[in-house]
Amino acid sequence: MRKIIITDLTRFSNEKFVCIAGIDIENGECIRPLPYLTIADCKKSNILPGAVLSGRFKSSPGMQIPHTEDMIHENLMFHGPCSDDDFRSVLSNSCTKSIEKGFDVSLSRFQKHISPESNVTKSIITISVHPSRIKVVRMHLIKQK
Repeated sequence: MRKIIITDLTRFSNEKFVCIAGIDIENGECIRPLPYLTIADCKKSNILPGAVLSGRFKSSPGMQIPHTEDMIHENLMFHGPCSDDDFRSVLSNSCTKSIEKGFDVSLSRFQKHISPESNVTKSIITISVHPSRIKVVRMHLIKQK
């Protein structure tokens, strides 16, 4: 059995499911448990960033780069929230200084995407950003006809 601390929870356009990602407490490996959990399951067990889950995780047979973190889960169990120190530690230990270093790519100035030709070997990273450099912008999506 492996234990992970959930670091990310992403909603889909299909509001029934969420994608979670976590860091293995022992070896720092990023894991995205499959199949996806339902929002109802997450609410029932209070699965949020910082939650500790354990289970058996094995590589997904259909895994394709860059989704190397995808793993099939068995016997997933919720153990409650981790401590603030454990959450900070797991994030710090998996942290990279930049998007370029984390994905091992070069980006041009103002580039907002990584092209499929880049052949990145992971789909999720943790980066460190000074709080003064963060700006929250509310955008309204325009529906196309």
